[in-house]
Amino acid sequence: MVNWKYDRLDEMTKQSNEFTSVNLNYRFIADNFEDIVITTHNNGELIPSAFEDVKIACDNDPFSEIELPEISTDISDNINDKKRQRKLMEIKHTSRDITHKDWFNYLDNEVIEFVDKFPQFKNVIIENND
Repeated sequence: MVNWKYDRLDEMTKQSNEFTSVNLNYRFIADNFEDIVITTHNNGELIPSAFEDVKIACDNDPFSEIELPEISTDISDNINDKKRQRKLMEIKHTSRDITHKDWFNYLDNEVIEFVDKFPQFKNVIIENND
């Protein structure tokens, strides 16, 4: 079981990033982390990059606590394609091939698309600054 540091999650939630238009509820993400990971996995999706920030608010790797169900080869291939696309965006960001603003727009769009696909997790967003 993941030992979440709720004071740290609440602190992360309160801190807003001037570059993003989406503020996240990290306590909600942590409380629903396993469901979020399994749901996205079963549907051939990745969790938004920003959700991985919850890892700094626990003593162990929350992914290590999750047993992912088997998925079809097509779904697995889809996940691998998305991982490659994400890695490409990360490389573009670190090599400055995209602007800082474009990077944060990419991260915001991941969250917005996630909520559109999985409305049961809409409470991951506490505020949209747009």
